[in-house]
Amino acid sequence: MIAHVLAGLTTKEAAREMGISSTTALTYRDRAFSIWVFAAIGN
Repeated sequence: MIAHVLAGLTTKEAAREMGISSTTALTYRDRAFSIWVFAAIGN
């Protein structure tokens, strides 16, 4: 998910490419970026 979003796709476009629903994509995006933020804060 992160790679798709960083490549400039919207969450909806990324979901379509990954073959998942938009709501699942939103969950994946939120979880991925929250982990990324916590990791950045820890460093």
